[in-house]
Amino acid sequence: MSKFCISTLVYGDEFQRFIPIFTHSINRLWPDVEVKVFIMGELVDDFRDECLGDLTIYQNMFPDYPIRESTPNALRFLVPEEHFENNEYVFFTDVDMLFCATPRPLCEYYLENIWTDIHSGLRGPLKKPNRPEINGVGWKGKYRRICGGNFFCSKKWFELTRKQRKHYRSLLKSDYPDGDEGRPAAAYREYDEVMLHRINFRSGLESPKVKKQFVTGGKIDPIYRGIHIGDFKFPHRVKKMNMLPRHTTYYRKLRNSQEYQKYYELASRGKFVRDWMAELDKQAL
Repeated sequence: MSKFCISTLVYGDEFQRFIPIFTHSINRLWPDVEVKVFIMGELVDDFRDECLGDLTIYQNMFPDYPIRESTPNALRFLVPEEHFENNEYVFFTDVDMLFCATPRPLCEYYLENIWTDIHSGLRGPLKKPNRPEINGVGWKGKYRRICGGNFFCSKKWFELTRKQRKHYRSLLKSDYPDGDEGRPAAAYREYDEVMLHRINFRSGLESPKVKKQFVTGGKIDPIYRGIHIGDFKFPHRVKKMNMLPRHTTYYRKLRNSQEYQKYYELASRGKFVRDWMAELDKQAL
């Protein structure tokens, strides 16, 4: 039994290309943390005979689900809890994360700030979406969000949210809207984070109220975990990119290691991933 697990869900061949770097970055820093990757579909052919690191892969998750804007991101929180029965705590995140050395081990950092041994995480932004068609009112009220790439929970969370997670598994498979939104569930960007808040709220649980604070009131560093490689696909984010000095220092050492080079080459078989990794090199080296 592993106390901590870091989990992600992947849809699409291109995003599978991140798996080697995602896994290696965790294995290297926290070898006792279990890594679980859930794939909608099957592992890409040229990965089948490769060592992708120390992880457990689950294939063909959520078959027959309609793919909308946020379906895969939403489903990562709806993986049946029996897949985590051997873990005390689970950290949900994005597959395009490259974890960096942290002052405190990542999961221990979140555990220190867990709310009543149930969960800890980061509140989503308050500003109005750049695209008015999303909701036109901003990320508040019924559109309040919990950041999907920084969510940490215990077994108790799975128990307390069981009814709501079952409801959303059915809802996402249907064409019905979530409440009065007037469009099918998961049809807009960041819906997964809105859904996560709704699951918590409807299960009687607290959600982060203040930006950059845990529910418990402790300060949270949203980029504590490392480098979000996926940010490099957005030109406006690249312009604002401000990696911590410890991130760039760590990445330079990592980039020169022979072991990392092997996983880098595996990941770079994907064109988009190769471009984003090249942009990361440009920023960090």
